[in-house]
Amino acid sequence: MVILSRMAKVGIPLTVAAATVGAFFYDDLRYRFTLKAAKPVRPSAGHLSSPRASSLSTDLFPRNKWHTDWDSRDPMSLVDQEKYEAADAATRKEMLEKVKATATRNIFLVRHGQYFMETKEKNLTPLGREQALLPGKRLVRSGIKFDWLVTSSVECAIDVEHLMPPEVVPIKRKFVGREQAILLGKRLAQSGQKFDVLIMSPKPRASETAALILNEMTPLSAKVDSLLEEGAPYPPEPPISHWRPKQRGSRIEAAFRKYIHRASPKQKQDSYEILVCHGNVIRYFICRALQFPPEGWLRMSVGNCSITWLVIRPNGNVSLRSLGDIGHLPREKVTFT
Repeated sequence: MVILSRMAKVGIPLTVAAATVGAFFYDDLRYRFTLKAAKPVRPSAGHLSSPRASSLSTDLFPRNKWHTDWDSRDPMSLVDQEKYEAADAATRKEMLEKVKATATRNIFLVRHGQYFMETKEKNLTPLGREQALLPGKRLVRSGIKFDWLVTSSVECAIDVEHLMPPEVVPIKRKFVGREQAILLGKRLAQSGQKFDVLIMSPKPRASETAALILNEMTPLSAKVDSLLEEGAPYPPEPPISHWRPKQRGSRIEAAFRKYIHRASPKQKQDSYEILVCHGNVIRYFICRALQFPPEGWLRMSVGNCSITWLVIRPNGNVSLRSLGDIGHLPREKVTFT
């Protein structure tokens, strides 16, 4: 019996070369996500219990190895190679220990609340503000001590609705953006977790969301970073016929490298950081962090004022604790605009 006739291997990205021009950026990533066809496999019916199970399993389920130095912070990448080669075993071990990460980074990616899409400023709607307060209260209840919060700051390029023909997008909407933001803040505040920092996009809908979250939480260091602004990160698959975005992939990739990586060797305690930004940025970050093909970012969706929790271990392993969590929002306040 033919169990499987053909499977495709999806290449896992190696460390992406630095790019300042969109064309070089896309060529660089595309090279690392080349599809490789696997040979057809025709095992016998009793293959699962035979001595050859291990090798057959590899053939039946072709997989790519996790790239441990995806963030260029593996200890071997940080030591002086000439000194390392000349050192004895004890000295080599000591050199690696000095640059080895010991803390875990917990990154909370928060999407802004619902906003007025027809206005130039694109501020939060009343529901969007309420949405933004709830995650804050939920995070406070978690008991986590957050270190900082970062938000973004330029005009958003596109979102899911912007990719759709005008006739598909409904004219009448529930204006609940501010309510969403308030609910988000309440959830973060009631989480019981002490956060370290909050970083935000400078876009009005993101900065408004961040402000409402901060109102619900204990005093927290906050920053604004334009690298986190919305944009089209990568040409999607399947393609969209009316795709006409500005090339902003290089900037979003730069934001990924700046914020998504294992802890510095100098960091001794686990950190809890909040990034308030946009849907496209969050989805691209997840694809890159989990070493999934970047062109698949548009296949997932994250709601307004949702929480995505990414954990980066000292050894470089990455796990997605939650994606687009909107458990703090009542059903009538859930939106995906």
